[in-house]
Amino acid sequence: MKTNNQPVRGRPRSDKSRLSILKAAIALSQELGFEEITIEGIAAKAAVGKQTIYRWWPNLASLLFEALSEVGENEVASLDNPDSLKMKPEDFIRKTFKVARTHQVALAKMMALAQLDEQTHEKLTQSFINTRREVARLILIKPGTRHDQQEFILDLFFGTLWYGILVRPEGLKNSSIDRVVKLLRGQSGVIGTTLDEG
Repeated sequence: MKTNNQPVRGRPRSDKSRLSILKAAIALSQELGFEEITIEGIAAKAAVGKQTIYRWWPNLASLLFEALSEVGENEVASLDNPDSLKMKPEDFIRKTFKVARTHQVALAKMMALAQLDEQTHEKLTQSFINTRREVARLILIKPGTRHDQQEFILDLFFGTLWYGILVRPEGLKNSSIDRVVKLLRGQSGVIGTTLDEG
């Protein structure tokens, strides 16, 4: 689900420049530490002016939000791509944790920045988090499962994921993913023959 950050002023943004900026944001998040990701650094890597970025995104959190939303859609699954929602639950779990491990610094930075701005926090919750949660619901959970059990499964999955992102990155490693898969196997309401196998 693409975000709708409307430019405040200036010309309509070109797709080429937009993609260059989003790629630069993701690339720098993989190269630098948490405190080192800045609008200035992203602008330099994308070979655009800092004001170009500020014309299109009001702050760093909004830029990371859009970049990471596209990563989730392109590398895991998207509500706009019904075929991507047909993957096996185990594949979805592994892909989600792998992407989180790759982009852990950017995800942590985005979450931290969202705590400082109410509008950004609301956007993160309503669009990014809730969208990824709905994708997970469609892939992981059997139709007809009680709502409270659905929410428990999703809390179990995303709680483990975000704890790994924010507190314990080693929890995103393959050995930890295996434990998450086994844990979800024991939850009634989880679909897919792969997760149901012993």
